[in-house]
Amino acid sequence: MAELLGIANDPTVSFSKLTQVISRDQALTLRMLTVANSPYYGCSRRIDSVRSAIAVLGTRQVQNIASAMALAPAFESQHGPRLWQHGLTTAVWTKHIVRALGVPPLDYVFTAGLLHDIGVVLLLGNAPEAENACMDQAEKEQRPLADVEREHLGTDHAYIGARACSNWKLPERLAELVGDHHVSGEHDALDLKVLHAANALAKLCDSPNPGPGGPGWEATLEVLERLDFSEEEAVELLTARGDVVAEASSFG
Repeated sequence: MAELLGIANDPTVSFSKLTQVISRDQALTLRMLTVANSPYYGCSRRIDSVRSAIAVLGTRQVQNIASAMALAPAFESQHGPRLWQHGLTTAVWTKHIVRALGVPPLDYVFTAGLLHDIGVVLLLGNAPEAENACMDQAEKEQRPLADVEREHLGTDHAYIGARACSNWKLPERLAELVGDHHVSGEHDALDLKVLHAANALAKLCDSPNPGPGGPGWEATLEVLERLDFSEEEAVELLTARGDVVAEASSFG
């Protein structure tokens, strides 16, 4: 996992190196070809090699898929699929937000989106009764899960996730983003603001009425305003919801 994540988060990785690493992993090769041939990308010809897949998808998208493949096994638990889908949706939203901002790509924030709730998975695996009780209470009282965890466990999933990232030898900034994904302030760095906004939009995607006036809209708009989005621009950004969900689903 460490090598694959290292390649996936290296902005200077070469085409040949990326091809070499992916080709050594049969599962990753299969997933790459499956995604490249999915209806979402609408390719007119059959993609049957890693080189062709990279040419069709682009280096950055291939690195994102590699990140997802490296991290997916960590989410194999009872609640894993739901958390994994939320992570994928958050990750894809980071790309759309960065594009809308018109700033240079922040590719490592995609991985942070995938990973931001990994601490929940780890707590469910190691202290399932306690973490399930925290999740139930947070939902019942409509409170942030991290607050409830700190009350009952003396720690929270963000801290646990950050420690896991450090133990996995992931880039320090990734660990910091995972650890701070529930912490927001006036002077937050751009990458953390993007992660906050992507997380909020991913949660909004689950709402039957995600737009203005719907549940969660005001909180989401507040987060987007920290990135200088107007309400009109936020509504425009939300029109990408269908594309985001489709792309997240293409990762499987």
